Amino acid sequence: MVLDSPRNLGSMVNDHVASFPARIALSALEPIAAHFSLGLTPRAIGQSLGWQPATAVTVQDIRWAAQSLGLKTRRVELRRRAAGRWFGRADAASGALVPVPSLVLGPDGKVATIVARRFPGTANRAAEPSVDPGDPASRQPEATEEFLLWEPGSAKFRWLGFAELVVEFGRDGVAEALAFHQPLRLTTKPGSPPPRFDLGWFVPLLWRYRKPLGQVLLGAFLLQLVALTTPLFSQVIIDKVLMHKSLSTLHVLGIGMAGLIVFEAVTGVLRGYMLAHTSARLDAGLSSDLIRHVLSLPLRYFEQRQAGDTLARTRELESIRGFFTGSALTTLLDGLFIGIFIAVMLLYSIKLTIVALVGLPLLALISLIAQPIFERALKAKFDRGAEAGSFLVESIHGIHTVKSLALGAIWQRKWDLLAARQVTAGFDVQKFGNAAQSVSQAVQRAITLAVLWVGTTLVMKNELSVGGLIAFQMLSGQVLQPVARLVGLWQNFQQVKLSVDRLGDLMNARAESIGIETQAMPLLRGRIELQSVHFRYLPETPLVLRDLSLTLEPGEVVGIVGRSGCGKSTLTRLIQRLYAVESGRVLVDGQDIAHGDPQSLRRQIGVVLQDSFLFSGTVAENIAIAQPGMPLERIVNAARQAGAHDFIAGLPQGYDTQVGERGAMLSGGQRQRIAIARALIGDPRILLLDEATSALDVESELAIHANMSHICRGRTVIMIAHRLSTLRACHRIVVLDRGCVVEEGAMQDLLAQDGPFAKMWAMQQQDALHRQPHLHSLLPGAERALPAEVAR
Repeated sequence: MVLDSPRNLGSMVNDHVASFPARIALSALEPIAAHFSLGLTPRAIGQSLGWQPATAVTVQDIRWAAQSLGLKTRRVELRRRAAGRWFGRADAASGALVPVPSLVLGPDGKVATIVARRFPGTANRAAEPSVDPGDPASRQPEATEEFLLWEPGSAKFRWLGFAELVVEFGRDGVAEALAFHQPLRLTTKPGSPPPRFDLGWFVPLLWRYRKPLGQVLLGAFLLQLVALTTPLFSQVIIDKVLMHKSLSTLHVLGIGMAGLIVFEAVTGVLRGYMLAHTSARLDAGLSSDLIRHVLSLPLRYFEQRQAGDTLARTRELESIRGFFTGSALTTLLDGLFIGIFIAVMLLYSIKLTIVALVGLPLLALISLIAQPIFERALKAKFDRGAEAGSFLVESIHGIHTVKSLALGAIWQRKWDLLAARQVTAGFDVQKFGNAAQSVSQAVQRAITLAVLWVGTTLVMKNELSVGGLIAFQMLSGQVLQPVARLVGLWQNFQQVKLSVDRLGDLMNARAESIGIETQAMPLLRGRIELQSVHFRYLPETPLVLRDLSLTLEPGEVVGIVGRSGCGKSTLTRLIQRLYAVESGRVLVDGQDIAHGDPQSLRRQIGVVLQDSFLFSGTVAENIAIAQPGMPLERIVNAARQAGAHDFIAGLPQGYDTQVGERGAMLSGGQRQRIAIARALIGDPRILLLDEATSALDVESELAIHANMSHICRGRTVIMIAHRLSTLRACHRIVVLDRGCVVEEGAMQDLLAQDGPFAKMWAMQQQDALHRQPHLHSLLPGAERALPAEVAR
């Protein structure tokens, strides 16, 4: 019935499976989301992926979509035997192995979702099924099954037998399907914490790859058997061939040994291939899990840690993966063979075996003594490396400041000090490691010498043959080398344990509540309500917002003003749920955002900061970065609203011009206008402008303000500004002071009062007139006619 395809992961789906519109793919994913109780609608899924209804998506896109929902996918083949019997991996008569739920991928972009199975006789097949997507049908003991298909193209359910399914969706008796499942570490009880990241975290991961790892262990086992035969061959050649001068026996042994050498080489190549292939799959899975978790961490995590430290922790993944898929597996298997080798040695000589084993406790003692010293050195090496990495990342990000302040010599001295500490810590690790290794090697040589010394006396006493001594010497080496590797493995284990602890600080950090823990936010209307909100950045710091209550109606444009540090920008981050309130609630359209999916919330909020970040890529890619399938007409329209189209059209490649890293190829004003266009392209119901025009030149700012009424139409807009004249389009202005609302109202009403806003306005106007007195005659009458109290 269902057969795992052995082909490469990138080519498991037949060539006839084409791309299809995103609306079809999203509709097909809806019953799968329902099956796993994710509580997501097609619109919410599309928002999280940035898909437009007409976007052409492929099977790989669907796999990425499943990954974003916390699901894993597996490509399978549905096929029949040449004789006509439908078969699977184990059962040749039933469809019990067809995965539910799964997507069946037909020719020419045809797709359907298998949402349930049943046996004929449990229900009337001709009747229209009345089941919800994902609800499994009752299982009965009949032999042949049927499957409930949801077809997005026709928007209907129907039952189909397995043979009919393969004929309709397959080609040459083979159909392709994409099965979905939840990873082991995600299938915990609702509300229970995720598994802690430690060494035990890797057990289910390694179990998932038990088949290829088992093949690696089998190869190592065969290689050990070959290693066991080599001493026996040597003994026979010395004791039988040389003593009796039997050339025929030599030829037979030589041919047999040559065959074993070829077998050993082939087995070693196959084992290396399987180990490399498994390591690559582990790397892909681990790195994907890592970046998914990093992207799900709250903003506060990154604000409290240096970027270099976070990067250093992510690099620990490579050493962890190498330990589990490399030295640990083979060395442990070698350790298991120690007992077999010792048993064979006892057959040769009990006295000589005791001599060979006397040094093993010394090797273990060396490891125990070196372990705490080595562990401290490793910790110091990591800390010094993290410090140097953080300084380097910070220096590169702030290179303009370094250059403008001529900090080259000072920065060079700081780097030399950090580099010296890092090199010293690395030298300590190498020093202790080399010392322990040298002592271990000395013990091994002493054991080898003792074996030869005692063994030679046994040969002279005719208690052991010459060939037996040579074979025993080789066998003792097969014991001592794995023991030495086990000692080295213990040191590697200490390093990996430290790496797991370092990476665990990142992986065990609490992520934002997303996916199955929250509900997708519905299509927003734009009503925002803050109820008695208290917020502080750290428990030991003072409150930034104090008992703040504020309501914004849909379509209202509100300006937020106040001194620096009064909580203006913090307020906007609370609305985006980038921060969590200490107490109180933030409601959007009456729904507490603490219980909503932050991704679906932020997708519907446009944000422009004072210093917006651009990514490497083209102008068009940056504008539509959250909406990759957006047509060029929408991109151009957003750029026109932001006053960016004219300068973009004048660029060498227009919208295909590369902006460089962090937008380095553009001026500050150009970057800001692109950021405004990026915020507008998704037609958000809520728009947050945090000093959005402060970096623009006068001409660009006037162009944006002239279009502000169109930008704000149908949206709830919060404008934060120090330049109060930019708030003319606001219906209401809210003045904050020390985290509290001290004044609010329309601009003219606030100007008529002798309050904080009127005083700030007077100070700015007087400063402007002092700088450029001739502008007074150009100001509108409403702005010149300040209240008498303010004028005084």
